[in-house]
Amino acid sequence: MTDLFTDQLVLKCVCEETGEEPADVLADGYVDVDPRDYVGVVHRLEAVFDRTLDLLDTNERRLVLADLRQRVRDAHPDA
Repeated sequence: MTDLFTDQLVLKCVCEETGEEPADVLADGYVDVDPRDYVGVVHRLEAVFDRTLDLLDTNERRLVLADLRQRVRDAHPDA
């Protein structure tokens, strides 16, 4: 899986779960979410990439795209 494809899938998961526009999320580089959306995004990412990302143990509610992409790559070396 290429880096670009991984990046697009991460953005798709974030935007579909939160309802945010991709252009806005890309421009800001992050999105602040409520606890329900945070869990939804994490579950969606884990399902798409078939990996546990260990993101549910935190109280953080800001989804930073660069951090999510790196976490996916670290958990999924082929991603």
